[in-house]
Amino acid sequence: MDSLQIFDKLRDEQSDFARKLHVVSCDLQKDDLGLDANELDTIHEEVQIFFHCAATLRFNEHLRFQDLFILLWFGANIPRAVYF
Repeated sequence: MDSLQIFDKLRDEQSDFARKLHVVSCDLQKDDLGLDANELDTIHEEVQIFFHCAATLRFNEHLRFQDLFILLWFGANIPRAVYF
């Protein structure tokens, strides 16, 4: 993931940035996105930038705006978050 073009500038400025990237799988249908207490603690204590990459491969599926609001609420409640 750290080789993606979106990270080019960051890679130039901080060559060790990849050690700070962590991918976390979650489930929009579960409370707290299905994350355990340890993952939630880490997110609330350390995360400054939160990327949402959830998607569906069913292109005829109706969008569920409820899921978007859940993620926006989650991101807005990360105390150290600068961007989400």
